[in-house]
Amino acid sequence: MSVAVNAGANAAIIAASVAAANARRRRLRIARQRRRIIAKRRENGELIMSNELIGSFIGKEVQVVTAEGENFRGKLVAVEDNWIKLEEKKTTRIINTDIVSSIVTKNN
Repeated sequence: MSVAVNAGANAAIIAASVAAANARRRRLRIARQRRRIIAKRRENGELIMSNELIGSFIGKEVQVVTAEGENFRGKLVAVEDNWIKLEEKKTTRIINTDIVSSIVTKNN
């Protein structure tokens, strides 16, 4: 009986590790696709997001949303080249503007 229980537990562990490996491969594949798209846009001279437009938010509390769906909230401190400097409560974050999908702020 204990062999059957161990076999079932081992099968569950193997299934979980296979699922995790598949998820990791899927995330890596999506990241590679995004890098290719960004590189192609740069080659074609397309602007992903204008630094001048982003600069209008300097000093304001903003929410930055990336192409991957990540959200970051903080004070927009600087925009240089293709990078945004965002001060959060306890950290400072540098974000590449090529992956920024949107920037949201409240109108005062």
